[in-house]
Amino acid sequence: MQRVQSKVVEKYKERYPDDENYPFVKINFKDESYESGVWRAFQIAYILMCLESIVDSNCSDRDIVDLIWVPTGGGKTEAYLGLTAFTIFLRRIENNKDNGTAVIMRYTLRLLATQQFTRASILICACELIRRENEKLLGKDKITIGLWIGGSQTPNTKNQAIQKYNELSNGYSGYKENVFQVLKCPWCGAKLEKIKVNGKYLGSWGYNFTAKNHNIFCTDKKCPFGRRNNLPIEVVDEFIYENPPTLLFGTVDKFAMITWKGEARNLFALDPGNNNKSPELIIQDELHLISGPLGSMVGEYETVVDLLCSEKGIKPKIIASTATIKRAKEQCNQLYVREVKQFPPSGLKEEDSFFTKEDKENAGRIYVGIMPSGKTLTTVQVRLMSALTNRINMLDIKDEIKSEYWTLVGYFNTLKELGMTRSLINSDIQQNIDIVTRRLLSKKYPRKLYNIAELTSRRNSNDINNTLKNLEIGIEDKDKEKGIYPIDVLLSSNMISVGVDISRLNLMMVLQQPKLTSEYIQATSRVGRKNPGIIFTLYNPSRSRDRSHYENFYDYHQSFYKYVEPTSVTSFSEAARDRMLQSVFIALVRHIVGLNDNKSVIDFDSSDVNVNKQIDNILDRVRDMLSREKESNEKIEKEIEDIKIYLRKIEDIWETKIEEYGDLYYDAKEKPSLIKTFNNKNHNDLDINVLTSMRNVDCQAKVDIITFEEEEND
Repeated sequence: MQRVQSKVVEKYKERYPDDENYPFVKINFKDESYESGVWRAFQIAYILMCLESIVDSNCSDRDIVDLIWVPTGGGKTEAYLGLTAFTIFLRRIENNKDNGTAVIMRYTLRLLATQQFTRASILICACELIRRENEKLLGKDKITIGLWIGGSQTPNTKNQAIQKYNELSNGYSGYKENVFQVLKCPWCGAKLEKIKVNGKYLGSWGYNFTAKNHNIFCTDKKCPFGRRNNLPIEVVDEFIYENPPTLLFGTVDKFAMITWKGEARNLFALDPGNNNKSPELIIQDELHLISGPLGSMVGEYETVVDLLCSEKGIKPKIIASTATIKRAKEQCNQLYVREVKQFPPSGLKEEDSFFTKEDKENAGRIYVGIMPSGKTLTTVQVRLMSALTNRINMLDIKDEIKSEYWTLVGYFNTLKELGMTRSLINSDIQQNIDIVTRRLLSKKYPRKLYNIAELTSRRNSNDINNTLKNLEIGIEDKDKEKGIYPIDVLLSSNMISVGVDISRLNLMMVLQQPKLTSEYIQATSRVGRKNPGIIFTLYNPSRSRDRSHYENFYDYHQSFYKYVEPTSVTSFSEAARDRMLQSVFIALVRHIVGLNDNKSVIDFDSSDVNVNKQIDNILDRVRDMLSREKESNEKIEKEIEDIKIYLRKIEDIWETKIEEYGDLYYDAKEKPSLIKTFNNKNHNDLDINVLTSMRNVDCQAKVDIITFEEEEND
């Protein structure tokens, strides 16, 4: 159902309710052919391999991280979405009154989350339709999905949601940012926004946030998720805590908020009187991205997630996926303190692992290396980009083929290079196109590059969502009346490396060799996902590393998966400890010991058996992790002792603050608080600084630029 419906949504680029060009299509899934939703062999094998550990909570395989490793665009997402649906239905069949969170799906980048959230939402819509038809078996509570990401991208509270909705509905989408993330119905593709086209407003709002309601619904009355039934989607943090979604979809750094939010325990079914099971399946996509400082933070905080999920006696199953990884065993030990099994296992031949085979007949992607000689890098870049954009316009081919190569994707290692290219497009590149066109095709108009888009951290979530939506628009979808045009050039940073799955992107230019091979593979894999793609890598002759890649171009590209660098994660190192261990300890005391309420912080007692049990849990995890790495007993005991001293120091500060203030809170405005934001300037020795996100782990330096008005003062 999910795959068939995905094709419908993909076809409807700009669909409005009662649109004659794109009418609502009701599909009878039982009549659909096998080919419309066919499974690949490795997907079925992976699901079958994981089933026992999901069904049987005592299965020894629950302690194994099942890592699915398949080249980019191979279909990893469908494999774990299949397991997600199985887990959800199994839980409902066992207890149809269990309306808690069954599955946690985690991503690292907001762009990745945005794209994959749509796919997961279609799956949840399909599950919800099946539940409606089988209420006796699957219960009366909706099967839902909740988007749990940063507060700058979605509303944190009910009041914020109401305010943002009022701003949106009064100012229309052209004037205010849409923070509700869902721009069109995941099931039928109808737009949930009101858009002004040629002085007229088309469509209607698919959101309703008032004092009494918090609904996201399809604007098409024919859709099964119209206003009466609503979409099974929640994006506001406050409502996610109140009614935990069946599938919790979030970014890894958001989990740091568990320490700050007492109500976060509801997600793990740990609130008083809650008889639901805790989450049983944890899915980590793009495992290779959890490395470096972020990986160390995530690995340390995983102690909290694991213990909260296991508090009711059932350990969660963890599965992960990636296309580029090396030394997965060491990484999974640092992150999850578990063994890892990579699937599919290596075959006897590199090109054939039984489940995946190399297709030698059809090229998925062709790589072309270019290095200037006698010309500057900028000159060659101008000529290359103007040639790539203009030549496709000059070719005498059908529009549907031309559309596949119309958008040039530019990949840049730094925002500085990206910004310089943005300036070049408006001047040198456009000028070069005009000159070449006049010389070769005097009677034809040159191509104008006026629709330039950007996918970088400089853009807010609303802009990113709109850019992803606009990338689906090809030449054949162009509509002057509605102001709809295909994107000519997409400028992107490493944000595009993962998660962007748009089939019509097939042309790319990479400016200088990226630092990591994994990043190069992931970034260039955004093109050629359906039709043959071509990538031009432009090397800098003044860089020895670029020259080396150019000289070994063929050999490198024939086997670049073997050049993938191992990831570095050091979960309980001293630097990671200083930033994260206090968060781990406070979260465990708050949610497991039971000092959850904001005021109950004054009930803390370091001699409490339950508090000491949580310290032992942390120490046992560190001991297990180090022993798996076969460290010496002497080193293990030293690490354990250092961590124990650090935790005792946190306990001493806690008890000292209780004695000093008497009236103490975890976090309160203008009142004595136990924890403060990590970057807080006015801190002293009695402050416990806690991260609100795992991504920004370094303190920021602020620079003030002072400009004087008059020359004599200057």
